[in-house]
Amino acid sequence: MALEVDPNNARIHCNLGFLLWGKGVIEEAVKEYEKAIKLDPNYDIAYNNLGVIYLDDLGYIQEAINNLSKAIESNTQYALANYNLGRAMAIKGDKIEAARLFQIAMDLNNQTNEMDQREIKVKIQELFE
Repeated sequence: MALEVDPNNARIHCNLGFLLWGKGVIEEAVKEYEKAIKLDPNYDIAYNNLGVIYLDDLGYIQEAINNLSKAIESNTQYALANYNLGRAMAIKGDKIEAARLFQIAMDLNNQTNEMDQREIKVKIQELFE
């Protein structure tokens, strides 16, 4: 109904993408995130969530890196996007870059409290085990 009222609202498309993703309707979730980004090219959350779908659900590492990088470009204080980009770089095999991104995520998270700090520390430890 919200889309009927305001079909060009990026936030509505992003929220719909999140709901579809949660239901496992990945292809439609991707389309909704892409619509949100088309409507708002600086929508950091849409880029982050799309990046996580590419990373975790579809296994498209480079697409994940591209979207997560755009999330950070759109919001340099986005701890979660740095963390997710760190995860992508770790999967890609670039442990040094992953560690750098995890450290940035930890530093930002000290201010934003977006995530559980222990989760970031575990990822850093896993890099060098």
